[in-house]
Amino acid sequence: MKHLFIKGHKHSEETKRKIGLANSIALKGKHPSEETRKKLSLSHKGNTNTLGMHWKMREKTKKRIGFANKGNGLYEKNANWKGDKIGCGGVHTWIRRHHGNPTHCEDCGLEGRKINGRWNIDWSSIDHNYTRNKEDYIGRCQKCHKKYDYILLKVKEYGKSI
Repeated sequence: MKHLFIKGHKHSEETKRKIGLANSIALKGKHPSEETRKKLSLSHKGNTNTLGMHWKMREKTKKRIGFANKGNGLYEKNANWKGDKIGCGGVHTWIRRHHGNPTHCEDCGLEGRKINGRWNIDWSSIDHNYTRNKEDYIGRCQKCHKKYDYILLKVKEYGKSI
């Protein structure tokens, strides 16, 4: 006997015909009654959940859960909080979230604006220590930011100023 659940196994035409015939006989004439259809319809009314869950959370329950979670997951209370061991990308996100976007580039004076949905001025770390102190950052456009990081990299690499 062949195993039916082997990966790549395909039913023969005869087997497909037998399965189709069995399904048509088993379901023939078996439709839910009008009463059952109405009950099902009422149970689905207003349900926008497509995962098959047919319940709604009461407003009182939502408020209770929201009150219990208020403040949890923020800053030090978050299980993934890294404190001062945060990386470059994380600290840039933190600075932007807490202090907003810089208004202009300190080097060339370019005014900040959105280009293709992204702000064109970034917070640039002055000393590359990546702390959560706003005074350690200034606004730079992407061109000046890359230039500044390249110069700082060369200074660290060769130990002299360029």
